[in-house]
Parts: sequence; C-alpha cells; structure tokens
Amino acid sequence: MEVFVIIGAAICGWIFSDQLNQVRLSNDRLFDQFLDSDFVSAKPWLFMIFLSTLWVVFLLIILVITQLIFQKSPPLLFFLDVLILAIMFNFSDVRRVTCSGDRIKIEPSLPHYYPSNQRIAQLFSITASRIFGLMFWYCLMPGLSGAILFFISLSAYNALMRTYSLETVSRSQCLVVTHFMLTWLPHRCLGLTYALVGDFETAMRCWRDQGGQSGLGLWRTLLSASGGALNMQFGGASTANGKEIFTPKFGISEHLSLDQAATRSVALFLRSFLLWLFVLFIVDILI
Repeated sequence: MEVFVIIGAAICGWIFSDQLNQVRLSNDRLFDQFLDSDFVSAKPWLFMIFLSTLWVVFLLIILVITQLIFQKSPPLLFFLDVLILAIMFNFSDVRRVTCSGDRIKIEPSLPHYYPSNQRIAQLFSITASRIFGLMFWYCLMPGLSGAILFFISLSAYNALMRTYSLETVSRSQCLVVTHFMLTWLPHRCLGLTYALVGDFETAMRCWRDQGGQSGLGLWRTLLSASGGALNMQFGGASTANGKEIFTPKFGISEHLSLDQAATRSVALFLRSFLLWLFVLFIVDILI
C-alpha cells in the first residue's frame, strides 16, 4: 500500500510541481515568521513544544477526516495520502534541474539556464534528504505520522538555517539535534543507494576518505557518496585551519559538459528512487 501511495504522490508531485511549490513557499514563510516572533526568542524550549503540538494537531485533523468524513473509504484514504505526500515531496527542485539540462541542448547560448554545480549539489543533498527522508519515515511509522513528523522537523530546521543567525541556532540546539537524529539513518541508506546505482568503489572511497573532511556537516554523506557515484571530481583539496578539506564540484570537470552533468545527475537520482521503491515493495510483501 505504501509503495503505491509513494508512486501516486511522485506522479502527482511531478505533474503539478509548480502549483504544489506555491504551498511550499507559503509553508516556508509561515515558519520564517514564527522564528522571527518573540515566542521563540523569549523561551526557545517552547519551540519544541509548539512543534510537538503541531504534529499532534495534524494527526488529529487527519484522524477526524478519515473517520468522520471519509468513513474509512479505501479509495478516498488513498487519494488523501497521495495528496498530502505530494505536497511534502515538492518535486520542483528535480524538475528545475531537468528543465535546465533540456534548455542547454536547445539554446546553449543562454548561460543563466546552466545547471550550476550548486543546483546539482542541492539535488543530491537538500532535495534528496527531503524526498527520501519522507519515504523512509512514511514507511516506518503508521499512516502519515512519520512523514508529517519529518516534514515539520525539516521545515523548522530549514527556517532556522535561513535566519543566518548563530545566536538563534545556538538557542535551538534541541531542534538541530532532533533533525540530525531523524536524518542520520536515511542519509546512510541513501549514501549506500548512490553507491549501488553508480560507481560503487569511487562512491565508497569518497564517502570514507573525503566525506568526513568536507566540513559539510549534515550533507557530507550525501554529497561525497553522490559525487563518487557519478565518477565526477568530488572536489579539490584545500587547507583550512591546518586541516585538509574537500569542496564538492559537481558537473564542472573538464571532461564533462554541463548538459551531460544534468542528465547524469537526474538519472542517478531516478535510479536511486526506483531502487528504494523496489526495496520497499519487497519489504511490504514480506511483512
């Protein structure tokens, strides 16, 4: 059941990516305003209570809808799960990379359509963390409870990072630790997935040797493994504070043109998505 909901949500999210992206922008503005309010700055621990309460309220609303309005109708429940999951997936980031790659082939003279290394890196880190994290927790916990929990944590964490305030981040360490805990296992599974569907040896070597030295924190596993899986140059070594670090450089190797980088990146992402669907389908059958 979960696999078919994920497939339906992916199709719906891809077709209506522009419309659903507006929901995401509204959600971002809501969390940004909340972080700027006196409610958080006065007592930071109230932030976690608010997020926990928000999660419970969402679950109660869904429970009321399923029990009283839909009356446990399987088709209606299926479409409800598909719609909510599609909104949280937000495939606009993936479509942005694919459209950029197609536009390069048609009009290579337009430099502003080039998929920069930052955009490809975002696909394998921020976007992949959101989509695969939602899949992981949706299948692990009953109903939409796991996916909604991860989505609330992700939205709050992203809003926290957009403040660019070390003081605000330091006051919200509980949220940061919580989000790191929710992403730790999905990121490891996704890093292994990148290796399985790409260049396995290079991906594992970059993950092991360069990931810990990248200084990328939450994204080091995903960026190092995906860069190695694509067999691209993960990054040049540089020195900071006496230590050697590696900076990701996706799609700018001398032997790889920009449209090839976009095509290969999206292909690796889709192979990873299909592998997760296959594994989840097998697990669903066995359980």
